[in-house]
Amino acid sequence: MGETPPPSAAPQASRASPSFAPSRSPAPSGRPFAAWLLLAGAAALLLEAVVHGVGYAATLLAIQNSGLKPWFQQSIRALWVGHSLQ
Repeated sequence: MGETPPPSAAPQASRASPSFAPSRSPAPSGRPFAAWLLLAGAAALLLEAVVHGVGYAATLLAIQNSGLKPWFQQSIRALWVGHSLQ
């Protein structure tokens, strides 16, 4: 029959090693990585909108000071807005 170890013997370690346990470390400040990517994408789109807005303002100022006919100024502004919306 099977022998039982004496009570004074040290218990044996289990077969599952703690190094194989899945890591449960949270993402920075508890948010998942996808949320950080979403925030980074939103920031990039906002930066692009600011760049296009500043470009539109600079173009508008240059067109107003150019002395072009009003219909031509409006067509250039319309092209800039169309380009920005793409």
